[in-house]
Amino acid sequence: MRRSTGPALITMILLVALFGCEPEEQEAPRPTIINSDRVVITAFISSASEPEQATLELLHRIQADHPERIILRIHDITDCTHGVTQWGPDELETVTIAFNDNITVSWGEGDDRRTICFRHPPGFAWTNDDLHEAIQAALRGELRPAEPEEAEGLRMIDPRVRGQSIRVGDAGDEVGQLIVNDQPVINITESEDCTAPGRRVAAAASVLEEALEQPFTPSQLSVRRLDGAAALMAGEEILLMATRADARAEDTGPFALAQSWHGSLRSALITAAATSNGGNALNNSQDPDGTGLDDSHDPGDNDLDDNHDSGDKD
Repeated sequence: MRRSTGPALITMILLVALFGCEPEEQEAPRPTIINSDRVVITAFISSASEPEQATLELLHRIQADHPERIILRIHDITDCTHGVTQWGPDELETVTIAFNDNITVSWGEGDDRRTICFRHPPGFAWTNDDLHEAIQAALRGELRPAEPEEAEGLRMIDPRVRGQSIRVGDAGDEVGQLIVNDQPVINITESEDCTAPGRRVAAAASVLEEALEQPFTPSQLSVRRLDGAAALMAGEEILLMATRADARAEDTGPFALAQSWHGSLRSALITAAATSNGGNALNNSQDPDGTGLDDSHDPGDNDLDDNHDSGDKD
């Protein structure tokens, strides 16, 4: 006599048939290690830039040491005629270095793990030492594309900028100062169209802060001639006009003065980013307010508030 199948067993069989066994949650595989036998390094870099000359020399030197394993492809972006769509606009205007088409790469394990995005000029988010380490890791078979969450979380510290008005001399003449991370970068003493120096730098700080909220590099700073004056630009926005009065006060011409401002501001932004993170890329867990500053250093008295109060004394 055949034994009947119990109701509980029948129910279990039906449930398994309908829904199947619950699959075990599996970890996503780590990105594939970059082939150490054929490391293709593609560098979009400006031959006209002195800091980038050292990067070019480093790349050529290492390639000469490993000619069978490193394929080096250099594109000069001085004239902005080269570019690739997978990394952004057709015309690249900033330094970009890719390892087998990967800009953001990782190497090392545990506390020694490094993740760096090799875009922007050296010294801004990475150094030539970082580049050398990454190439050596690739040759050892330890370099891999950054994991998606690492690449997403990678960012550079945004320098803190503000306008400041101070009084100097016995007459209390006003000087407007554009400040980057508590360091005066640009000083102006002249008004423009009845706008006092303090208000001029406050407006410049506001424009720069807005630019820094978007992906921005010092290469986007430029100087343009405008109606007998010269404009210091952040992308397509005017930061500060170098007027004839400004130029006379500095015993130079408007364009030369704007170029001087450009050099000072560009250097300050690169230095601020490099010194605040040691020249390496950061992730969002470090420096939560994104300034790289100890806020106790803020002198306060001379700060311009969001309404761009120049701080003029009554």
